Amino acid sequence: MVLGAGLRCPASVPWSSLAYGLLGLVLLWQGGRLLHRLWWRPRRLELALRAQGLRGTRYRFLTGDLGEHGRLNREAWARPLPLRCHDIAPRVAPFLHSSVREHGKACFSWFGPIPKVTIANPDLAKDVLSNKFGHLEKHKFQGLTKLLSDGVASHEGEKWVKHRRILNPAFHLEKLKVNHTTQKYRTTQHCTSKLLLLLSLSLSLSLSLSLSLCCFLYLNIGTCETLQRMLPAFSTCCEELISRWMESLGSEGSYEVDVWPEMQSLTGDVISRTAFGSSYLEGRRIFQLQAEQAERLLKCVQKIIIPGYMSLPTKNNRKMHQIKKEIDSILRGLIGKRMQAMREGESTKDDLLGLLLESNMRHTAEHGQSSQGLTIEEVIEECKLFYFAGMETTSVLLTWTMLLLSMHPEWQDHAREEILGLFGKNKPEYEGLSRLKIMSDNDPLRGSSAVSTGRDLDSANI
Repeated sequence: MVLGAGLRCPASVPWSSLAYGLLGLVLLWQGGRLLHRLWWRPRRLELALRAQGLRGTRYRFLTGDLGEHGRLNREAWARPLPLRCHDIAPRVAPFLHSSVREHGKACFSWFGPIPKVTIANPDLAKDVLSNKFGHLEKHKFQGLTKLLSDGVASHEGEKWVKHRRILNPAFHLEKLKVNHTTQKYRTTQHCTSKLLLLLSLSLSLSLSLSLSLCCFLYLNIGTCETLQRMLPAFSTCCEELISRWMESLGSEGSYEVDVWPEMQSLTGDVISRTAFGSSYLEGRRIFQLQAEQAERLLKCVQKIIIPGYMSLPTKNNRKMHQIKKEIDSILRGLIGKRMQAMREGESTKDDLLGLLLESNMRHTAEHGQSSQGLTIEEVIEECKLFYFAGMETTSVLLTWTMLLLSMHPEWQDHAREEILGLFGKNKPEYEGLSRLKIMSDNDPLRGSSAVSTGRDLDSANI
């Protein structure tokens, strides 16, 4: 009896013990992977970089240099930039400036557990990018990309080739030429590189002001050949802005303007009109949502290194996902209406959305497979890219140019005289822009440091 009872005991091992044991093994395995990602691998990469002669900061567990990065940014932004100061690198990129000054023009720092090699020597950067020792890929932050814009700028390989092939015809020069009965606008590399005075801080000369602002938009926003076709939209946006400012003038004929939000609004309106044509009111809403989305992403950019952070149900994350859904819903409605109209035989609109859909439908028809074209979701992401490709860059350049012109008012006078001499009281015409010689968009940028850019490399062999 006793022997029989003893033989039956091993067979009654509870399943819960096996489940707990298996769960413990899984947690141990995942913990090892996490430790490798957050400690062992960064330490190994740091040793490899130092062995190649690179200097840099020591790796701090999980955060890297994010804390120092945030501290330097807060210090730089807490005090105003001195007037007539052109040393903008410590203000715009304080951590990058500090790293290069302390560790040299070839150094490394840490974005969380990810090492970032900085090359500030132009010749060395050219050598690295031209040598085929490894494949340099674009940065991959899927959580941020999905919330902002997953367009052609973030693609690689065959997917990039397909998107670029479909986008190219929509932005071809022949598609963008504008022919009128009285005048043909021609495009040359020389005239599209021009940038002229957009306004003076004194608004007493309303004629020269409106001409100057029109010239800026035709020249600066027109540097992208895509927008040269949309000159009427530029004119409309300029006139609305000038009218609003003129209504705000006091009896003294002067008015103080906070130009940064004004230029953001102006470039957003221009892109809304040129991207979506008659549906520009919906485009304005998209612009407002995209701007809010970008601000919210900046608040959590230093936390994306935490695995799964973007999926946490925080208040900011929930709001960002709501914004994404609203943007997608608006764009899906615009695209659906436009595609239905095109199927019913309506002519293609002269806006970016119409050109993109026309190119996509033609590409799909030529290959006979829907998989060769863009899906609705992919078209939505490319539409989002319209804003991020032009809004911030143009508004920043415009505002920076205005700052430089306010520091050098004599160039306002020279530019105003040239504009009035060429166009008189008429609106600027595209052919006349090539004869403007006073300023170009290279002048405001020539004295400024180049913007930093980055690529991913799997190997630490530099």
